[in-house]
Amino acid sequence: MGVGDPIFYIVLASGVLVSSINVVDYSAWTLLDLKWLGVLPYIMASPPGLRRVTMYGLIIPAVISSAISLTAVAPVAIFTEGPLGLVKVIMVLGLVYLATIPLIGIAVIAGSLSLIFKEESFVSFLSPLMLLVSGVYYPITFLPKMLQVLSYIVPVTYVVEAAKILSIYGVPPFDKLFWIIGILVAMSILYNLIAYPGLRSVEKNVRKHGIST
Repeated sequence: MGVGDPIFYIVLASGVLVSSINVVDYSAWTLLDLKWLGVLPYIMASPPGLRRVTMYGLIIPAVISSAISLTAVAPVAIFTEGPLGLVKVIMVLGLVYLATIPLIGIAVIAGSLSLIFKEESFVSFLSPLMLLVSGVYYPITFLPKMLQVLSYIVPVTYVVEAAKILSIYGVPPFDKLFWIIGILVAMSILYNLIAYPGLRSVEKNVRKHGIST
């Protein structure tokens, strides 16, 4: 797999994957939970509105979830690489936080589609897809071409790549991590530009057709 320390890599990358799946699952299913609880119209009528409540309300749980997941792997990282291992975990946590923004965008897009088309499969496929195309347990080049293309639009793929880079080099190579940061920033802008109008469509759809559970 092209990693320097396999144990350090698999522990760190697994922590990245778990935290990312937690963020996506919580964010996407929150929209459906609001529908099932019957509070979606009330949130839409509140001063903040659905878009602000959804986008901003998801950030804090995502930050806490990611911190817990990466903290859990910190002892192994310290055991395998000493204090430098802890530094690398903190660096990856920072990248996970950066990836959280586009991950929430993706989750909100899927949740919005599920509400508009009344089809939960848009949400249900997210976690298996991330597990498949993230490249944690096998190289992305082993995947069919279609899935390889999908892997490049999933933010967690790039954080896993950062974990791989950090497992190879003793001293973190910041120059090799800058391009990953750039991609995650671009994804943050793109996916949330799509997600925000998606929530507006949900509001219009609910006002027009109401909620069917």
